[in-house]
This record gives sequence, C-alpha cells and structure tokens, in this order.
Amino acid sequence: ITLAISSPHSMVSPGATDALGYVGASLLASAAPIQFLNCIKTRSAATISFLWLFVFLCGLTLLIAYAIILDLPPVWVPLIVEIVFTTATILLKAKYELFDK
Repeated sequence: ITLAISSPHSMVSPGATDALGYVGASLLASAAPIQFLNCIKTRSAATISFLWLFVFLCGLTLLIAYAIILDLPPVWVPLIVEIVFTTATILLKAKYELFDK
C-alpha cells in the first residue's frame, strides 16, 4: 500500500516556505540565548547537565552540516546562533561548577 501525498511546494510559495523555516528556526534558536542569559543572571547552571549540553551541541553540529549540504539557509543561519550560545552556556557551566568552587 502506498500513499500519494502532494508536494507541499505546490501549495505554498517558496518565499512563504522560507519564511516559515526562518520563523520556526529562529524561535528554536532563541532558546539558547535565553538559557545563557538565565545562567548569567542566576550565576548558576546547576540545573543543566553537561551530558545534555554536549549531546545537544553534537546534534546541532550534525544538523548544521546537513542544512549547509542541502543549501537550507532558513535552517543553518539560526543554528549558528544556537551553536554559539550553547557553547557559551557550556563554558559558563564549566566556570561556575568547576572553577568557581
């Protein structure tokens, strides 16, 4: 049994499709700066695990490679922001938990 599904590209203009991608990716990418700023404000990253941060960063890195290979700027542009702030959060967590004791 096969299902025939029409291409979403036939129903939505390329500009609208890109806008949808940019808005969705930007919303997701805004989570990393929010977390980073919360760590600075509270001077703590105790509720975030190193394992989660590293797995998340690895996933972002693979996803950005995929998006660049497929030339998907609505995906890879916001991912750069997310990678920068996730890396900064890892550094803050290390500072607060490993060096400021």
